Amino acid sequence: MQSHLERRGVSQYSQAFCDPQAYHFTADFYPALRDPELDVSDTLQEAIFELKRERGFGVLYIPERIYYMTKTVYIPKAIRLIGYGENRPRFVLRPHSPGFQSPAPEDLGDAYYMFWFTNNMPAGPQEIADANPGTFYSAVSNLDFEIREGNPCAAVIRAHFAQHCFVSHCDFEIGEGKAGIVAVGNEMENLSFTGGDYGIITGKPSPGWPFLLADSTFRGQRRAAISSREGGLVLIRTEVSSCPTVLEVKDGYFEKLYLEDSRFDAISGPALLFGREKNAMTQVNLRNVVCRDTPVLAKLKESGREICPEGKVYRVHRFLNGLCMDSPEEEPKLRTALESEEIDFWPDAAASDLPGLPAQKEWISVKSFGAVGDGKTDDTDALCQAAQSGKAVFFPQGFYRAADTVKMAEGTSFIGMNPVSTQLVLWDDTPAFSGFGTPKPLLETSSGFNLVNGIGLDTAGRNPRAVGCKWIAGRNSYMNDVKFVGGHGKMTRGVEFAPVYNESRTGDVDPDRLWSTQYWSLWIAENGGGVFKDIWSASSYAEAGIYLSDTAVPGRMYAVSVEHHVQSEVRLKKVSNWRFYALQTEEEVAESPECQPLELIDCENLLFVNLYTFRVVWVANPYPQAVLSWGSRNVELLNVHNYTQTPYTIDNTLLERDSGKAVLPWELARLMLPGTGTVKPACIQEVTKLADGFRFAGALCANKKGTVYFCDDLEIYSYEGETGKLRPAAKFPLKPLSLFCDSEDRLVVVAYRKLPKPEQHPYGEPVPEEARGSSYHWYMRDQAVGVYAIDPDAPEASMVVLKAGPAKTENPAAVYYPAHRWHDAHDFKEAVMYRYSSFYTAPDGKTLLADSFDLGRAVSLQAAVPGEFFYAVDEYDKRVLRMHVEKDGTLSRQEDFAEHGEFSAVRAGNSICVADGHLYVFNEEGEELRKLSLPERPTCLLASAGGTYLAVTARGSLYAVKL
Repeated sequence: MQSHLERRGVSQYSQAFCDPQAYHFTADFYPALRDPELDVSDTLQEAIFELKRERGFGVLYIPERIYYMTKTVYIPKAIRLIGYGENRPRFVLRPHSPGFQSPAPEDLGDAYYMFWFTNNMPAGPQEIADANPGTFYSAVSNLDFEIREGNPCAAVIRAHFAQHCFVSHCDFEIGEGKAGIVAVGNEMENLSFTGGDYGIITGKPSPGWPFLLADSTFRGQRRAAISSREGGLVLIRTEVSSCPTVLEVKDGYFEKLYLEDSRFDAISGPALLFGREKNAMTQVNLRNVVCRDTPVLAKLKESGREICPEGKVYRVHRFLNGLCMDSPEEEPKLRTALESEEIDFWPDAAASDLPGLPAQKEWISVKSFGAVGDGKTDDTDALCQAAQSGKAVFFPQGFYRAADTVKMAEGTSFIGMNPVSTQLVLWDDTPAFSGFGTPKPLLETSSGFNLVNGIGLDTAGRNPRAVGCKWIAGRNSYMNDVKFVGGHGKMTRGVEFAPVYNESRTGDVDPDRLWSTQYWSLWIAENGGGVFKDIWSASSYAEAGIYLSDTAVPGRMYAVSVEHHVQSEVRLKKVSNWRFYALQTEEEVAESPECQPLELIDCENLLFVNLYTFRVVWVANPYPQAVLSWGSRNVELLNVHNYTQTPYTIDNTLLERDSGKAVLPWELARLMLPGTGTVKPACIQEVTKLADGFRFAGALCANKKGTVYFCDDLEIYSYEGETGKLRPAAKFPLKPLSLFCDSEDRLVVVAYRKLPKPEQHPYGEPVPEEARGSSYHWYMRDQAVGVYAIDPDAPEASMVVLKAGPAKTENPAAVYYPAHRWHDAHDFKEAVMYRYSSFYTAPDGKTLLADSFDLGRAVSLQAAVPGEFFYAVDEYDKRVLRMHVEKDGTLSRQEDFAEHGEFSAVRAGNSICVADGHLYVFNEEGEELRKLSLPERPTCLLASAGGTYLAVTARGSLYAVKL
């Protein structure tokens, strides 16, 4: 990789773009541009507003030349200005331009602007709606700017925008002016600031998220490179030279600053000037910062303390100020600490890890493969050919409809310039993505190098098998500026804000689209890695916004926003060697009151920097934890911000599930999870709680090793009795109802999914014979049962959908039936004896599951083993029946056994245990031996191999009961 200094001033786009839906700022379309001395302010504004009126969103391409300006040009939401040519286009504010001489009243930077990102098309200064938390997809890229003399109150850009907005590949010659950029938002890359009072002046970014600046330089500012208050600054590979100060924090404000792989040269005053050093909101972390002729690294305002490393040239390995915890067991402590060393050389600038796009001369338009991009034509064949080409494929703006997975070959790059106007899309109910089945990606990478830039991925709302992108590409691959479409941020032609909710704000605007019914939007798996920047994943239809599983290949995420999911925002399982910079999550009141922001399962060697977890003001319930960790180690979190405007926030910043330790402070400069090793198994008394914190635990089963599996909500958990280790085992957007293990320890799962309206059953459809005595069959009209099998050690890779049909064996090892049924017509005795002709055959080929209508309600299954007794619970009449199991697994010789029962009755040695509020224990003759009270109402029961104890799921916990 190149040093970012080698990219300074280099044009990223050398030639014109072939993009029919774009606007082009050329004399062919705007004849006034034939005059090289033209003041282009009005002409440029006309072009921008014309694009906004006609398209609603899109790109204005600007060719190389010098453009003179004398007044402000406004850039409304979702409009991008992109320059091209052998040299970058340059916009020059002419000397002594009217209005740039006096400070602007009540402006953050006391400045007037050459360019102002807005949320509207203002007709004049009084009608400006500044860019705000709803300003998406706006950008300026590959343009240079210059403020000439006589404009002391001029700043180049005001940029208080939100997701998928950026400024990149720009030089700012500020001269006598005020600043380059005022009021930052989201992320910026490869910027150079020369002169000015400041390079950047900023307050809190919009809408309060952290701000990422990468690969940028500041030189010769008169007061400071950056002035900030609550900027949430993540500065990566930042060069600052010949300035009094690198960062000054305004008096009375806090800052959350992270600096990495940066260099300071000739900084005369304190490099960092900040106050409130004893407040947990102030969080400062530096890693690998080299300084030359910088005598004072930091000055703390209130105390006057100065941090002065030794040496003319020194390397700061680490500098820290703020509230710290070295483990969840420790008490939080305020700390200021420095690790530095004097060095005798000036090291080269750090190499950038942000890949550049392929040279433009190598691009091939996707339309050359036959793609149309009108959102209606099926472009699948053309997209697949392009994906397999191994070339850099450019996507002119358009909506490219796919009907199957688009699989990229090694070396293929997909390049767009705006993810709201350039998308790969599915239609609702696309057959290949419908029904019950394994995850199926819209876009899938190779295991080699791939690049995806500036493209939206839309899996629609009724494609239950859909994954937005399955990423298995290698460590040098790159995803940038990608929107996973759905929910918030959706725009259509002529509709600035596509509605998200119904009128009562309780569901989707489309009642036929159900939340949390698809797989994950971005799935990084199978040792996928690389760099991910400016990703926004906010589709409420997905089970999780981002899911990383089973990868040790290093990866980095920069400025990633994950929001508005029902179950999970970001989930990592068996992930190591990743870093996350400026990761932000948000929970909305309608979708997300029970959503887990960040979950780590058996992960190690992770770094999170400026992690912001937020719940909107309308969420009226607390949530247990922002970060949920299971057995993860060597995880470091720097500058943690867990917050909301309401009293009902997230209770704990982190819960370490194995130890049960909770991290209480909401604001932390550093939190370390060193890992606690193996978990001590519980010492089982008569009744021992093994785990808690569940909503409605149930569906117990165990493998031959004694590992117990159970369900809660969408999650399947495992509990190892020997080690006491509790882990999430599998989670799909399919609600697991019941489980069993076949003879080869494959886990078979009965699950249901909500059906979109076209698939729903009519009320008057024929009801199966076995279900006619139950009134709940109408409930199944909008849901359907499916059965799948997994290897619990690799659930995603091994998932197989089982189809119902004739039994594949006449001599099964066991046949599983619902352990309980609800028949309010009192026909339970007939229903439980029903002779089935259809079964699901487990992967071992000898374990069967009866294709019963009652699977749609049962939370527990019971094995009918030939030659043994089978116990079934009649929920409605609260009783247990006993039957004999024939050679083929059918049931016979029915008899009443006990007058208790809810969901489960099992044999444990010579006893039969029944859950019914209490735990009842009977002998084989049906005589009650004892009654046990548990702290919670028991749901499902599972006996150990020797019958010496029971595993019991209750409403919120897992228990062991010694018999």
